[in-house]
Amino acid sequence: MLRDIINAVLGVIIGVILGDPLKEAWGKFVKYMKRLLAKPKTIKDPSYFTIGNETTSFIVCDGDGVMTYSPENIETRVNNHAVELPSDLKILRREIEKAEDAKKQRGESYSWNGPLLSLEKYSILRTKVNEDMKVIFSFVPSDYYTFKALNMNLDKQLPSGYTIREKYLAGNTVRQPIPALANGVGVAITVITSDNYVILTKRSPESGVRPNELDISVVEAIHPSHDRKAVGQGPDLFNTAVRGAEEELGVVIPRENIKFLGFGVDEQYYQWNIIGIAHCKEKAEEIMKQRSRGIPGKWEMEQILFIPFKIRDVLYTIKNEKMWSTAKVALYWSLVFEYTKRGVDKEAERLFK
Repeated sequence: MLRDIINAVLGVIIGVILGDPLKEAWGKFVKYMKRLLAKPKTIKDPSYFTIGNETTSFIVCDGDGVMTYSPENIETRVNNHAVELPSDLKILRREIEKAEDAKKQRGESYSWNGPLLSLEKYSILRTKVNEDMKVIFSFVPSDYYTFKALNMNLDKQLPSGYTIREKYLAGNTVRQPIPALANGVGVAITVITSDNYVILTKRSPESGVRPNELDISVVEAIHPSHDRKAVGQGPDLFNTAVRGAEEELGVVIPRENIKFLGFGVDEQYYQWNIIGIAHCKEKAEEIMKQRSRGIPGKWEMEQILFIPFKIRDVLYTIKNEKMWSTAKVALYWSLVFEYTKRGVDKEAERLFK
């Protein structure tokens, strides 16, 4: 304020003494000096995915909801060498193993230790001619007990006084994944019915991951053997999506109806997922009837819900329902893919005030 007053007084004095032309020159000089002496403003790159004014815990590595990966442009490899856990993490996994075994011995519900894959590294590429999206994933073997012990307890304090997150995920763990913690890589798919509803699920209280939370249609971990490619050792992510839809929803989705839109990591759990959208031939009512007759993964889901697959309805759900960040990104990208990014963002800016 004082500086502005001084500048104004000097401007009047110089204007009286030297006249208007020199007064104008003085004004330009003052503006130049202000710009020269002003502190530089740093605009930070927002790493976390945002919808309107809401920031999630998801970091996009590749994809925007517009482009897709064709099947031949997703390459997967499995390096069959075990990841050696650090001693403090090994103790946590052993505790989970003992706890689940004790439940089994008592005849209680327990989690079985199914095989999973952990992300070792990835390479983002583009095709030469059309610059289509291409990616190479390299995986290593892992299991559910490792995921439950570590990824579900990232804020658990270790004997060192640090949490798992503080000790092992403090640096840039997005460009270079931490295989010991990048467990349970999977696909996250929004399924749209033939009568234009998006399927949401509510996880059961017995679910080992995010119990009672609202989620998208299919979230399925890649299975090292069930999802293997016809040729080679790597998994076929389209097989994972087809299997997940059949087990969790009771619908068979043709491979050509599945579009993978991108991938990233949800830092809340340090969980990596490939996100996609799929259309099924069934109507909402048909899926409900199919579920009533029994499906393999029914125990994991308390219920399934259907909301109109319209921009406003889906954004309203993202804004008002409790769900993990991966689900929000998947719903947003699905809207962008079906409608337009501009239209979705315009409505999001209005709704997320």
